[in-house]
Amino acid sequence: MNNLKNYRFIDYFYDLEKKNHWDYIGKKDKPIDKIAPYPAKMVSDMQGEIISSIKNEIEIKSIFDPFMGSGTILTESVSLKIPEIYGNDINPFSYLIVKVKTTKLNKRSLKVHYTKLLNRIRDNQLIKNRYFSKITKWYEVDTIEQLSKILNEIEVIKNKDIKDFFELGFARLVKEVSNTRNTTFKLHIKEKEKITTIDNCLIRFKKIIDEQIKSCLEFWSEKEFDKIKVQLFNEDLRKLKVNKKFDMIITSPPYGDNKTTVTYGEFSILQLRWLGCDKYTDTYSAIDSASLGGTLCKTDEITEIEIYKKSKLVRQIVDQLSIETSNEKPRKVVTFMQDFFETMKNLNEHLNHNGTMILTVGNRKVNGNEIFFNKIIDEMAIAIGLKKLQEFSRNLPTTKKIASNTSKLKNGKSVKSMDKEYVLIYTK
Repeated sequence: MNNLKNYRFIDYFYDLEKKNHWDYIGKKDKPIDKIAPYPAKMVSDMQGEIISSIKNEIEIKSIFDPFMGSGTILTESVSLKIPEIYGNDINPFSYLIVKVKTTKLNKRSLKVHYTKLLNRIRDNQLIKNRYFSKITKWYEVDTIEQLSKILNEIEVIKNKDIKDFFELGFARLVKEVSNTRNTTFKLHIKEKEKITTIDNCLIRFKKIIDEQIKSCLEFWSEKEFDKIKVQLFNEDLRKLKVNKKFDMIITSPPYGDNKTTVTYGEFSILQLRWLGCDKYTDTYSAIDSASLGGTLCKTDEITEIEIYKKSKLVRQIVDQLSIETSNEKPRKVVTFMQDFFETMKNLNEHLNHNGTMILTVGNRKVNGNEIFFNKIIDEMAIAIGLKKLQEFSRNLPTTKKIASNTSKLKNGKSVKSMDKEYVLIYTK
């Protein structure tokens, strides 16, 4: 990518920033975005506009989202007819969501299976109740019986793609009818007086699946859908090796360790346990512990960690936290930053020469100190040989502010929400 300043999209993005265009006030999710609730979703129109604007000037034959979450980048890339689309996430629930969205099913076959499934659920007797540790904490006994009957009949389906389709709808159902609070991504039981009896899970399930079928059929009707290659991975990104280099890597990575930012694992654990997933389900926080920053370094290792030595900003915040707080907070910050640095190095290896890397990030606060993640990533980029092309920001609407749903101070008050996101664009 030569003469970077000659690209029209650079001035275009800056002009839109001045107009607060990137705030996307009032924008609603597309139907395909809504079939599966997931924490901290990206704005689909925003990411689509970024990809499309760059694609108008630079050929993009392959694209990779290494933290695919609910699959926004992948579905937008399908709509933009990117020939090869790749995605990864350590969370098995993310993998299921994106697989269902991007796996086109035969309309007639899907509806035939659906009709038969509903008939079996109505007509057959409950053979076995499902069980996992503390299930009766999260579900009423009658609800467990209703859910078990639905899942038993889904598992009869032999076609795995069709079974996955119905399992995704079932996963949404088990989240809706659980005794968990819906005001936080973390797993917290509702107050006793707010726990209610669920009269008919089948009616709810049918409503979910009807919506899911309509949304997916609409999305699958995109022109040239059948010509697009989609490949997904469910791996720890620090270790993922793909025999492929990409023209564009675009994602919104975690801004800190999951346990103190967005607990994707806790959000997903009940769904995964119901579906019998063995990966990362032994504890409520297994996914979060396995994610970036989940396994803390020792206190005496902090100053020897690579990113502490290479990043001036990491040293400053870690040293400040070491003075102000207990050892855990500086350990959390430096561990996450080192894990993310390892991720950046791996992504760089998978980026084509002249390829583009686009990261949408936010700057969280730890102990009242802002972590300038956007500037720390600049330092990482320089260290691995990436050149910065552009940075612009967007104001976060109230509904997108996530800190109050995830982090609490010792006095029980919410951490002040981040009010901006930054889009960083680099080239190799």
